[in-house]
Amino acid sequence: MAVSLKVGEESFVFLKSDFREDQLSSTYLIYNVFRDMYTHIRVEIIGEILSNKISLEKESRNQLIKDIGVLKQDLEYIDSQFNEDILKEQSPKWIEDKWKELIGEIVNRNSDFKLYERIKMKYNL
Repeated sequence: MAVSLKVGEESFVFLKSDFREDQLSSTYLIYNVFRDMYTHIRVEIIGEILSNKISLEKESRNQLIKDIGVLKQDLEYIDSQFNEDILKEQSPKWIEDKWKELIGEIVNRNSDFKLYERIKMKYNL
């Protein structure tokens, strides 16, 4: 999951100049949300697993499983809404607006998820 997020972030970083040509749109929110998700996985999920090499308490283990499940489900949803065929046919402004709408929907659907609480505040969603 972390690798996919890093690739997604880098893809939109590379598209930054194309979006800038449109002068109405930006990839900023797109690649930063990917980066936030990636950091969450690397620091909070993988960090928690590595810091408890011998065993995780049942409650911690269940929370990690839940967190991974939420991220997996949301990434699959993003993929279904933002597949390559859809992106090829749309303008940068449409992509940016759709992303804001999509991330707002995900954040509101999982309002108790720590990562999404931070994303909501950070990007004013």
